[in-house]
Formats: sequence, C-alpha cells, structure tokens
Amino acid sequence: MPEVTPIVVGIVIPTLTAWLSDQLPRPGLPTAEIERRVRNIALACLTAFGVYYIVEKISKVPVASQPTVVSKPILFKW
Repeated sequence: MPEVTPIVVGIVIPTLTAWLSDQLPRPGLPTAEIERRVRNIALACLTAFGVYYIVEKISKVPVASQPTVVSKPILFKW
C-alpha cells in the first residue's frame, strides 16, 4: 500500500474537498466571500496537517514486548 505523504493530506485533500463542494474562490464574488473561502481552505489545510501529525505519532507508538522468562541459577540442590 503506498504511503500517504503530508502534502497530499495537508494541501491536496482540503483543496479537492473545496473544489467538489464549490467553495473555491472565483472572480465575481464579493471580496468578503473570497476572503472567507480562502480562510476556510487555509484552516482546513492546517487542521489536516495537525491530524496527520497526531495520527502519525499515535501509529508509531512502540508495542510492549512480551515478557520473557529468565531462569534463575540454582544455588543449592537439596
């Protein structure tokens, strides 16, 4: 399975989502609306990078190894 890079998660996915939901800024819209849309995309990118970082850190937690039984030396034999 190919590894997902932070650029894909942080930039491509939020931009693609904005495009599919018709939220990309375009000419002809009021300035306030364009600013709101750009701000939403920037916030989505920052959030995606944060989620990617948290998931990456959680998924790389070392797994506790199984305890090993160490035999003790026999000092006296009765």
